[in-house]
Amino acid sequence: MKNILFMGLLACALQVSAQTGTSESKTMGARLLPEGIAGFVELSSGYTANNDKIPVEGVPSSIKILGSYYTINEHGVFDLGVGTHTQTFIDSGRTEASTTTTVMEAAARYQFENRWQFGVVYNQFFDRGKNYFSNQADAEFGGLQLTKEMTIGGGDTNLRIGIRAMRDINTDNHDIDIAMLDVAFGMNPRR
Repeated sequence: MKNILFMGLLACALQVSAQTGTSESKTMGARLLPEGIAGFVELSSGYTANNDKIPVEGVPSSIKILGSYYTINEHGVFDLGVGTHTQTFIDSGRTEASTTTTVMEAAARYQFENRWQFGVVYNQFFDRGKNYFSNQADAEFGGLQLTKEMTIGGGDTNLRIGIRAMRDINTDNHDIDIAMLDVAFGMNPRR
């Protein structure tokens, strides 16, 4: 099930990037990418998988405010942000049908010339470790992220569409996987 979902999310991201084309990154020799720091609002949703030992299967969703730093050569993109994360559980045997918490996100990606970005992502769900059977108060997840960035609205807005796959990093003898589709909007400071 989770492999089918992951492949579907990847296909959606590839389809959107194919429709936008790759020529936008070199239009008239001008730089369309922001220099320095840019802000984004990111919306994410996906699937949390069980490992048959612990009942965490469900639908995660989040909204975050991200600050993104682009290196001078534009190949490095670093995100840091905070927001709200909600997990709706499918297993009817749980005492809680859903949980909401504050989430912190950090990411580091390499950006290619065609504005595809690939790298690592980290999420920390504050004070919800018991919901994910973590060995501390906060649940922590780390993984990989693939993102396509483009400009829309005549170049006034940056749009990112991507996917992420994360695994818990602070539980004992349990593997919890999360796959999510990300959509982020931000103002283009170059305009």
